[in-house]
Amino acid sequence: MGRRALRRIEEDLAAGDYGKARDRLHGLIATFPNDLTLRRKLGDIFWHLQYPAMAGRYWYLEEQKTPDMAAACQAFERSCGDDPLQILLALKFRGEIEAIRDTFAGQTLLTLQARAKEERGVYVENGCFDPMEMDRRPPPPAELDEVISAVASAKKYHTLSLDTIRRVAGRELAIYGSVKAATRATRRRLHQIYGAFDREMDYEAAYRRLEAACGAGSDEEIRAVCRELLSRHSSTAERLPILDRFYPAIWEVTGRPTTLLDLGCGLNPLALPWMSLLPDTRYIALDIAADRVHFLNRYLALAGLQPLARCQDLLVHPPDDAADVALLLKMSPSLERQEKGATLRLMEQLRAPFIVVSFAVKSLGGRQKGMVEHYRQQFLGWAAARQWSVEQLLFETELVFIVKHRA
Repeated sequence: MGRRALRRIEEDLAAGDYGKARDRLHGLIATFPNDLTLRRKLGDIFWHLQYPAMAGRYWYLEEQKTPDMAAACQAFERSCGDDPLQILLALKFRGEIEAIRDTFAGQTLLTLQARAKEERGVYVENGCFDPMEMDRRPPPPAELDEVISAVASAKKYHTLSLDTIRRVAGRELAIYGSVKAATRATRRRLHQIYGAFDREMDYEAAYRRLEAACGAGSDEEIRAVCRELLSRHSSTAERLPILDRFYPAIWEVTGRPTTLLDLGCGLNPLALPWMSLLPDTRYIALDIAADRVHFLNRYLALAGLQPLARCQDLLVHPPDDAADVALLLKMSPSLERQEKGATLRLMEQLRAPFIVVSFAVKSLGGRQKGMVEHYRQQFLGWAAARQWSVEQLLFETELVFIVKHRA
């Protein structure tokens, strides 16, 4: 199990780099969720960094606790309001509960699970521990509208799809039960889904720059402007070093598409100069930000393509468009954080013979945390269960799976 990574963690600790050791441990826990010794070690680091509640989160499943560990676990419980559902959500245990059923950790999780099911409507199916599955009874409409109104009126989210805000607000209101707490939680969740990846952007100014570059007729100038704008979104910024090779390598497997469906596109349509698409290509780009969609449609028209971008929440309204290739670039982790199994449900509904699914190989903070092996193991397991044909491409900043899929 990750011996090289463990050795590096020990080297980080010896060098006093607790932040790097912490990040490596997060990656190992994601890859080896059943190894509870990793949680103990991460708790030790948070205690050293003087975050007692965080230390308690990772010590919580330990049977033998020192007085400091017990105090930290109590601080963790208080931070969750002593709510069994919030404790389960914070613990983020993604292993197989059956494998540890007879241990202290397993019994602790099962007890919390039973309490959460009784008190908060959490469901467990097929012996799998999934704290995200909860009672789907709709919250009171008036309270839900109040949360939606409070969130949608904020400058940061006022152009976001109302379907997205409604979906997230409904879930958080069901968890927290109060408008005030649900509003705060909805904003936090939307930041994770949307806000954490963006830099503030003046779309009108960006369009004027593109218009001037296109008017000058210089491919080099168009690429320079597009490259700078692509750097404004973390997902496309990470792809810049490999942009010259990225799409040619994909089209070599799929063929050059005449209809391209880009799901959760962000600013990705600005990579058109590197895609080598035909002038009559139908580029259908879906995103949850209305102002971005408007900007992208203006750009597509400027580039001589039909303005087919739409504001659409993939989890509320999966697309019904037929396409030669569907792109799901670095979207899966976000989808899974919102709804477990969302990636596969979406893929199974797509009408495209090829689906391109990619994953970042580093975190937003630039740490490489065993992510390649984790995502490879996860995705190939999904594909094997469905007998999909998959081709892999590994770039310096991105792991790509090209799935041959029924149209």
